[in-house]
Amino acid sequence: MSRRLANNSNVFAYLCRFPSLALFGVVVALAMLAVPFGAMAQQTDPVLPDAIIYPGQRAGLIMVVNKAEQLLFIYRHDGQGNVWLEKILPCSTGMIKGDKLIRGDKKTPEGYYIFNQKLLPSELPDIYGILAYPMDYPNFYDRKIGRGGDGIWAHGINKPLVDYDSEGCIEIQNHDIAALEDEIKLNDTPILVYEQVNFVPKEDLKKEADDVSAFVEDWRKAWSSKNIPAYASHYDDPFYNSDGMNHKAWMDRKTRVAAGYKKIEIDITDLRIYRHRDTVIASFTQDYRGDGRFRSLGFKRLYLKGRVGAWRIIAEEYGPLPGPPPVKWLTAEQKSEALTTPPLAVAQLSEPAASASAGAILPAAPTLVAENKAPEGQTQAQAAADEAARAALEQRSSQNAKASEVTVLASLSAQEEPLPVTRDAGPGSMATPTMVAASSTVTLGIVGSQLIKENQAPPPPAEPAPAEAEIVTEPETAPPEPQEAAATAEPATEPAEPEPAQVAALDAGEPPAAPSALTAEAASELLGAWLRAWSAKDEEAYFSFYAKDFLFKDLNLHLNSFKRYRSRRFQEAGNISVEASDVVVNVSGDQATVTFVQSYKSDRHGDQGLKTLALGARDGQWRIVSESFQATP
Repeated sequence: MSRRLANNSNVFAYLCRFPSLALFGVVVALAMLAVPFGAMAQQTDPVLPDAIIYPGQRAGLIMVVNKAEQLLFIYRHDGQGNVWLEKILPCSTGMIKGDKLIRGDKKTPEGYYIFNQKLLPSELPDIYGILAYPMDYPNFYDRKIGRGGDGIWAHGINKPLVDYDSEGCIEIQNHDIAALEDEIKLNDTPILVYEQVNFVPKEDLKKEADDVSAFVEDWRKAWSSKNIPAYASHYDDPFYNSDGMNHKAWMDRKTRVAAGYKKIEIDITDLRIYRHRDTVIASFTQDYRGDGRFRSLGFKRLYLKGRVGAWRIIAEEYGPLPGPPPVKWLTAEQKSEALTTPPLAVAQLSEPAASASAGAILPAAPTLVAENKAPEGQTQAQAAADEAARAALEQRSSQNAKASEVTVLASLSAQEEPLPVTRDAGPGSMATPTMVAASSTVTLGIVGSQLIKENQAPPPPAEPAPAEAEIVTEPETAPPEPQEAAATAEPATEPAEPEPAQVAALDAGEPPAAPSALTAEAASELLGAWLRAWSAKDEEAYFSFYAKDFLFKDLNLHLNSFKRYRSRRFQEAGNISVEASDVVVNVSGDQATVTFVQSYKSDRHGDQGLKTLALGARDGQWRIVSESFQATP
């Protein structure tokens, strides 16, 4: 059950929903009564999400998504250790529950991420509302453990906000995301996403933060003093880093470097500590200097496993500091319209008293918004979107991020701590490729300008991208046709039709002849008629080939939901042409499979891939009981 909070039920009301936190809820309630809200806001909350271990010394916002509640918590911290909950906003996450694993699985990834781009209305298809902020999923660690996909954003919407309604992004009402524009800082503001937020006492987080900070400092001292055994004791095996080195290769390199430099100096600033799934990320700015001959300045992330008193580094990432983000803002007119237009989800689906902004500052009087389900027929009219433009934008976002990563690895990653050149190498020995770029000013200037260029928002596509562009990174597990998000959650309302008994007259001891309607030829005829009905957009004929217990495996849609999904595709597609080649039919009793290469073209989209229709006997006729599609490049 997911309930939304309109004028933000206060911290006490929320925490008391969890028995283990009720005592802390009472503490918060007493604090609210004892002091004005403005004064209370300067004090840290008694319990915090366990992902916020130490937010650092630069004040700002922390966004925390609770997928199970479909809520977005806005925390503020003052850079001095005080963290407090400021707002609770409604949001919507992926239509399929669980942590994201592959591209196209319709799941919202969980963990610690930051926003690395900002897209304005002129750069967005209409479905993304007033603003969009792409996130850095998948990060370095995600990629190393095999998590795929890309194009995960927090963005606005121009339709009612419905639970579990996105393709994997985090949907936020336009007025809420517009109100956050001044607070979200690119390459800085974190967003923490979890199925269920785990609240713990702030004292426990402080102990963990102090312990991780001490571990990082001990690691820094071992490196600076060239004490390789002590340095190596901080690492686990297996280990890997952004230079592509495993544990042995990394320690061998560090041993050679320590022998080659007389003096190594390392300074760490802007330390931040967050939880990323089952790891802890210590992120900071690293200033490295060796013998006065080499200097590198960049960001570092240490990925830690373990517990208080027993941390080990399992992965390490290094790269240049990001350049300044492009300066761009909503116009005054755009922001004013977003802030003053009532959200469709609240204004149309709630009681009149709940029509105020869902982002009112705490501690306002609690008002619960009604269950957020769109009225019958309304979703189709308001959910129409340009999916091809969306895919092109997400692909460009992914390509920009990957191009930036390639540039970083090629220009700076190997320069974090280069092997020094021995003094007997002769004149000009310092002019190796690594050391030529060793000038911190020159290197950062070049890469900084590249990052500034790459961080510019991609222009809106002039025309839909071809199907090949949609699967250039990874093959989709679901068909790349436009998809009806809200339909996935609705089960079939009609009961599944039972399998009919196969009646055959045993004649003179001879085996019964197969019913004429359940032959391979009949299956081939069904395929041809099905293709003709689809190409003609004849819905009545098309749906007549499906069994009542049909399941569309790619989106987990039962028949009623599938009908709405496909009907909307018919309405939006314009002219359609669907052809089959390389058809293979296999019949086994009252079941059959038809596999073929499907070529689909419409006025908006085109693709090709392997389609499989599973057929079953229904009333003596073949009917489609399941369907799946795998696109090919």
